Amino acid sequence: GAVKEMGPMRLSVAPFDLVPEFAFNIATGGDLNTSHHVLLCLEYEGLMGMGEAVPVTMYGQSRAETMAFLESLRGHDWLKTATPFDMQAFWSWMDTVPGQLPAKSALDMAMWDLQGKVLGQPVWRLWGLETSQPFESAYTIGIDSLDEMQRKTELALGRGYTILKLKLGGDTVARDQAILTSLRQCVPADVPFWVDANTGWTFGDFVQLLPVMMDTGVALIEEPFVAGVGANRRCEAKHLAPMPLVADESCHTAADVVAVREQVDGINIKLTKCGGLSKAWPIVHTARACGLQVMLGGFVETSLAVTAMAQLAPVADFLDLDAALLSGNDPAEGMRWAGSRFTLPDVPGLGVCLTEPLGFQ
Repeated sequence: GAVKEMGPMRLSVAPFDLVPEFAFNIATGGDLNTSHHVLLCLEYEGLMGMGEAVPVTMYGQSRAETMAFLESLRGHDWLKTATPFDMQAFWSWMDTVPGQLPAKSALDMAMWDLQGKVLGQPVWRLWGLETSQPFESAYTIGIDSLDEMQRKTELALGRGYTILKLKLGGDTVARDQAILTSLRQCVPADVPFWVDANTGWTFGDFVQLLPVMMDTGVALIEEPFVAGVGANRRCEAKHLAPMPLVADESCHTAADVVAVREQVDGINIKLTKCGGLSKAWPIVHTARACGLQVMLGGFVETSLAVTAMAQLAPVADFLDLDAALLSGNDPAEGMRWAGSRFTLPDVPGLGVCLTEPLGFQ
C-alpha cells in the first residue's frame, strides 16, 4: 500500500500565570510570587502534545520573549514537514538558535508527549525505565518569619510530607541556626531536612553552620556558596560535610558537570536550565560517569512541567518535584501524589491532562 503522508504539526500557545499557595522568598531575593508561563500545544494527526515554558527572571528570560519566539516558529517550514520523531533534526536546528531555553524545553516536552501518544506508551517506558515503586520528593518551606516557617512546617507534616527542604542563606548565620533548631523541635527525627542556601553562604558561614546541620538531621545541602568561593574551598567543604553537597545554580550543562565534579557529590537538573528532557538525559549520563548523584528539580511550575521532569525519576537519587504542590492554581493533572510520595502515570505520553480550558491560540 501507499505510505500515508504524515500530517503537519500545528503549534498553538496560551499564556498562564501561576500563583503560589504561600508567598515565597529565596536567598537571592527573587520574588517568586507570580510566574508568567507559556503553555503550548503541538497538534499532530489528531493528537495533542503539551509543553510548558517556564521563563526564569534571574536568567534574564521573559514571557514576552518566549511568546515572540514561539510565534515566529508558527509558520515555519519545519512544522509543515516534521513528525514528533524528528528529534535530531529539531535539536540540530534549535542548537543554532541562541538562548530561548524555556521555549526549547516546552517544544521538546510536547514532542516527547506526542511520541508517547503515537506509540501508545508512557514516555518513561520509551526510555526503557521502570516505575514499579512510588517515588519520594522533598517539600519546600520558603524563607519567612520563624513563626510562619513553623506554621508551614506543621501544615506540611499534616499533609504527610516526609522530606522537608528548607530555604536558608538569606540573612545571618545566627538566623539560619535558629531556623534549623526551632524547626527540628517540631519535626520528628525520621523526617530529614534538606537545606538549599541558594548561593547564600561564605565558606566561613558553612563551617560555622555545619555542626548545627549535623545535629538537626540535615541530609543534603544544595548550592551553599556565594559565587566568590573558590574551587579549593568547595572541595574542602565536600570533604568536611558528611551529607551530600549538590550543585544547582553553578551547573547547567554536561560540561559544567565535569567542571564541578571534584567540588560536589551531586547535581540538580532542571528542564528550564538545560533546555528540555532531551538535554537532561546526557547530563544524567555525564553525572554518573563522574561518580555524581542526580537530583531532579524545577522552578515554580505546573503539573505539566513537573510530570515531564518526573519521567526521569527512575534514574535519580534525589527528587525535588514539589513545584505544583506549592501552587494555588495548578491547571493540570499528572503524577498522582500521596503525601511526599508520587507515582508516574502509566498512560501514553507524559500522562498530563489540563483541568481547565486555557484558550490556546
